[in-house]
Amino acid sequence: MMLHKYVRHAAFVSMSSLAFVSVAQADIFTIEAEAQYWHANGKGADSLNFPDVELAETEWDRDGQLRLSASLQHFIPLVPNIRFETQTLDFHGFTEGGLPQRIDLGHETYTLFYAPLDNELTRLHFGLSLKRVRGYIERNSESGPSLREAIDADIPMAYLRAETGLPFTGLSVYGQGHFFAFDDNKVQDVEAGIRYHFIDTMMLDGYVSAGYRMVNFEIDEGERLQADYDFRGPFVSVNLRF
Repeated sequence: MMLHKYVRHAAFVSMSSLAFVSVAQADIFTIEAEAQYWHANGKGADSLNFPDVELAETEWDRDGQLRLSASLQHFIPLVPNIRFETQTLDFHGFTEGGLPQRIDLGHETYTLFYAPLDNELTRLHFGLSLKRVRGYIERNSESGPSLREAIDADIPMAYLRAETGLPFTGLSVYGQGHFFAFDDNKVQDVEAGIRYHFIDTMMLDGYVSAGYRMVNFEIDEGERLQADYDFRGPFVSVNLRF
């Protein structure tokens, strides 16, 4: 099931990029596609421990997660650019009491942004995002059926990316993130890294990046569910820019 999901998302990103390549070559549009592998470790607490109401601590196994993204930039004043991301966030772990638990906080992020600066030396992007989380928390019970709560949340956020190039090296340093969720459910998704420009042609630019990423979820579904999860770890990514 998860493999099919990866394939569908990969096909979407590839088709979205290729569909605009001929237009991008005319310097009217810029298409950028990214694949990021994130080796994340997680921990946190939730209230999925009926009949208790206190938060139960859980340690999640370190596991690899995948983000695929595609962005479309143009040069039409006042019209925002578009970015789409799909992120897996699927972990297994155990509570303090030794109960097996699984969490799936996979989500899509839709972003409208402006890029007042966008060149090899300086990039500045800012805008608004919507994270759509469609997942669940599940725990096996010692006596009785498993406990399971669905998570269905649309979380509006602010988006920011800043990048500075190091002249004549092909290297740049950057930071980006989704901040300040405007909702009872909150997310902070921040990363920083160093990027190397390894392909530089008139048709195509290629970049490889490495860095560190942190994602925090605060879920507030009233009496139904309270949770606070933190995921962090190193990542590597490859970007192609047409």
